[in-house]
Amino acid sequence: MKPNLLPFIPSKLFGVPQPTQLFTGKTILITGASTGLGLEAAFKFASLDAAKIILGVRNISKGNLAVRAIEDRTKRSGVAEFWELDMKSYASIQTFAKRAEGLERLDVVVLNAGVAPKNYTIGEEGWEAGAFDHCHLRSTSLA
Repeated sequence: MKPNLLPFIPSKLFGVPQPTQLFTGKTILITGASTGLGLEAAFKFASLDAAKIILGVRNISKGNLAVRAIEDRTKRSGVAEFWELDMKSYASIQTFAKRAEGLERLDVVVLNAGVAPKNYTIGEEGWEAGAFDHCHLRSTSLA
C-alpha cells in the first residue's frame, strides 16, 4: 500500500479546523498536562469555557506553573487546578483515580501522559516499565 499524503495537505494549506462546540459547565481531566500537548489541550478547553480543568502532573512546581499559565493566557482565574499523578507509581495512579471518582461530574478525559525511556528498566511491580506499560497499561487503569 502506497502512503497517501493527500489528506494531510488541506490542514497545512488551510489550518487545523477549530472546535465549534463550547464546553460550558464541563469538567475536563488531562494527564501529562504540565507541558506540551497536554498543556495546549488545557489552554484550548479553557478558551472553550470549560468550568473546571484538572491537570494530572508529576511535578508539583510544573503543575503550579501550568495553572498560572492557563490563568494568564485565558484571563480565567480558578478554572484550572493540578493533582499530583506519577504514572510510574500504581499507588499514585490509584490515589488519583479515587480522587477523580469523588468528582461531582467528569465530562472529558484526555489520557495524554507519556514517556520515552532511553533504557530498558524493570518497574517496582516487577515488569517492564517502558512506553507500552506507561502509556497503555497504566493509562487504562485510569479509565
